[in-house]
Amino acid sequence: VLSKGLIVLQVAMSLVLLVGAGLFLRTLENLKRVDVGFDSRNLLMFNVNPRVSGYDLDRASRLFGQVLERMATVPGVTSAALTRAPLLSATTFVAPAWKQGQASQAPAVETMFNMDVSPAFFSTMGIPLLQGRGFADRDGPTGPKVAILNEAAARKLFPDGDALGRRIGESFEKSGEFEVVGVVRDTKYGSVRDPGPPTMYRCVWQTTQRNLYVVLRTAGEPLAMAETVRATMRRIDPTVPIQEFTSQSEQISQRFAQERLFARAYAAFGALAVLLACIGLF
Repeated sequence: VLSKGLIVLQVAMSLVLLVGAGLFLRTLENLKRVDVGFDSRNLLMFNVNPRVSGYDLDRASRLFGQVLERMATVPGVTSAALTRAPLLSATTFVAPAWKQGQASQAPAVETMFNMDVSPAFFSTMGIPLLQGRGFADRDGPTGPKVAILNEAAARKLFPDGDALGRRIGESFEKSGEFEVVGVVRDTKYGSVRDPGPPTMYRCVWQTTQRNLYVVLRTAGEPLAMAETVRATMRRIDPTVPIQEFTSQSEQISQRFAQERLFARAYAAFGALAVLLACIGLF
């Protein structure tokens, strides 16, 4: 009786583990089908950090402008852009946000996600512009500071639906620093599971960034372009380090590492339990 009971217990445990593995695999597949808000296919990304080569801000800005020009001419590259942090990476930047004219000194949005991007970022990523305009060449270091909001930020800051032309800032004293010139579609930011958070986009030419990511839209497999892109960067300046070559698809896949690990563990233990149950039955 005891041996039969142990066999029943082994079979039951193996079934539970295998069902658990199946559920994790199903969750993984569901996450892969989540709409992230942009076109994640054929995107190659890498980090460029001229600061370690002694570049000052002005020289770094000229370098990044040259990088965009040269990358746009590389065969197989259809579009090039810059960003402070890639979407759905491990890097996120947040700060409170105030709107001009608010009565309270408390922030209108406690946690506003920030992105510093070049004008071609939205077209390169396939993020639709819903209202207003995108960033333009006139949005440079000497021009009036402008910002673009996603839908979640526009709703949170301006429930009346009229965000264009309004002014916001990162402190109560600077609540009029940025003029809102556009609204874009919500995208996932740091998590595939969570809705797109309130996000403010700033033009990278109006910030003081010397460590940026280059995002390339390619006609074919993005990682197949890696060596060509490296050679182009060496011709621009061989002393500037480039690193973190990856595709957007790979980066998104890394966000599923926990589910993948649990699915493999459950499957392994389930297979072991089935094997033990078979030995017991034999």
